[in-house]
Amino acid sequence: MSNDVIDGGRLPTLRRADLDPQQAEAYEYIDTTLIPWADKAGFKGKAGDGSFYGPFNAFLYSPVVAQGMFRFMEAESKGTALTPRVREVVILSVASVWQAAYEIYAHSAIARRNGFSQEAIDALAVGKPSPELDDQEALAQKLTLELVMQRKISDATYWAAAETFGRRGVVDMTFLIGEYLYTSAALNAFEIPVPAEPDGSSHASKREQQ
Repeated sequence: MSNDVIDGGRLPTLRRADLDPQQAEAYEYIDTTLIPWADKAGFKGKAGDGSFYGPFNAFLYSPVVAQGMFRFMEAESKGTALTPRVREVVILSVASVWQAAYEIYAHSAIARRNGFSQEAIDALAVGKPSPELDDQEALAQKLTLELVMQRKISDATYWAAAETFGRRGVVDMTFLIGEYLYTSAALNAFEIPVPAEPDGSSHASKREQQ
């Protein structure tokens, strides 16, 4: 098995020089928009040779569909009624059900930037409650886990969320859950790994040892 396949999971990593025009257009968006976001958050999105980690490499295989996904992702992040902390609770809760390693790795970094302790992040990553979460955050975790695990939301949880977040907030939360369901699906379908540390170990394995 080549290093390309190992780096990208089941998808060989694509490099800038080998892309067709549509892939190159998607690459430029990722490189100028999503990679700076990853760098600022503190997780790896791009390797030294210019190839991408995580779902970013998978996006290049279907660049037209990816461009539509980019528009949705941008609209959600800019137009949501949810707070940054609630968004990270939702995202990590989706990832906890799918155990999507790269998603947990990346959004653990973002959660830390939003003030979550490592203990709270570790709890969210396995779908457990944390005393650190406020009432809104705990409710967002509960709703997300119900919808992802049971494929429905109980009346009690739904009406509590509607009262707490408003109808728009519940709609935005549902859209965000959907966004990270498809991200989790891509990560798990293609067995996309977490970037290795310089010593060869993975970020995920280090988290498990803590």
